[in-house]
Amino acid sequence: METTSKAKLILFLGVLLFSSYSTVALQCVSCDSSKDITCVGNGLSLSLPNVTCSTECMVSINSFGDTIRGCSIGENPCEGNALCETCSSDICNGGIFPDDRLKCLQCDDCYNSTSFPLPTYCQNYLDNDQCFTYFDPTSLSTSRGCVSSPPFALCGNCLYEKCSYDGCNTLQPEISNFTCYDCIGSDGDCIDGQNLESTRCAHGNTCLVRYDNTSRTVYRDCVAFENEECSDDDLANGFCKTCSTENCNGGIFPEDRLLCLQCQGKNGTDCYNGTSKSSACSRIQKFDRCYSYIDHQDIMHRGCESDDYCEGSESCIYCSLDGCNNISGNGESPSEPNVGTFSCFSCAGNDVACLLGSVPTQPCEHGNKCLMKVNADKSIERRCVSSLFETCENKTTCETCDGNMCNGGVFPKDGAELFYMIKIRV
Repeated sequence: METTSKAKLILFLGVLLFSSYSTVALQCVSCDSSKDITCVGNGLSLSLPNVTCSTECMVSINSFGDTIRGCSIGENPCEGNALCETCSSDICNGGIFPDDRLKCLQCDDCYNSTSFPLPTYCQNYLDNDQCFTYFDPTSLSTSRGCVSSPPFALCGNCLYEKCSYDGCNTLQPEISNFTCYDCIGSDGDCIDGQNLESTRCAHGNTCLVRYDNTSRTVYRDCVAFENEECSDDDLANGFCKTCSTENCNGGIFPEDRLLCLQCQGKNGTDCYNGTSKSSACSRIQKFDRCYSYIDHQDIMHRGCESDDYCEGSESCIYCSLDGCNNISGNGESPSEPNVGTFSCFSCAGNDVACLLGSVPTQPCEHGNKCLMKVNADKSIERRCVSSLFETCENKTTCETCDGNMCNGGVFPKDGAELFYMIKIRV
């Protein structure tokens, strides 16, 4: 009886010792794919780093898509995480996880199949992950990889094709000889559409030019995808167009953009003398005008009203035609104006036609303002200002205005005065 009890005790201790030894000796893979890409797994779990665990093994995917392998911690380590598993045999957490992890070609400078590597598992896990082929038609460089990989900057004209099964990103992009002008800018050559470099297109044979009135920026390029079109709003405002001949997206855009001399300079300079070249205003604004202004240091400033330089100033001289702000700072108009001629209605006398403003126009020699005036003898006078700085002393019987041929229409505008003036003429 005593012998039997001793045997049972020895057996119990043996089982306990074996159980303890088995728990202590459990080997688990231990790694983090964010620090070691081999942790993703390649089917050879014995090549991965491992550690001895006293609990179960565990493998999980964290919120960043990283694969974490090691010993389980706590009673329910996988609670609330569907991408988590525990297991109880040596190296059991070393296989590919999850089972649907995607394999893609992952390489740079691999245009065709002669340079393709074998597909490998994506480093970061993403549900519904995809493979991609990225092709830059300018440099002819080709990259392939997983959409879940860290993002990189994509050029607007580059090819970026995606697919959804293992090793699918084998597309060999077509190298096109069709080109479009390529620039982004709010001044200079990109606005004027001149002296631009062209780029090879990756999506068919269509060029695009678009204007953003908020940033005053012009975008010129190939279309970013094969069926790209201008938005309805941009089309309605004339801020976007597509075209289908090589380098067709050059030239000033929008086409109705006002041209003004835009410069500043002292006496003796082309800017001061009004012989500078006119260029497109950077902002599109209805009824925009060109201006000229000489400051207290005798420096000439020329530009577009929409650039707000003259806001609130009564010293700026305005005009409304392309290149019209070319009058010399010395009060002499250049012998050959750059573009356009500024005119005002012109008459002097007591006739009804002059009163109603139904009279011929006359080109202006000084400044870009028109004048309407009732003289002391009740005669009407309509003309260009006689000098750069002529103003009206009596605002009731005299007005100046800044637009081309702006001094037409009935004048004076006061009803009683107008009735009296018509009466004395009848």
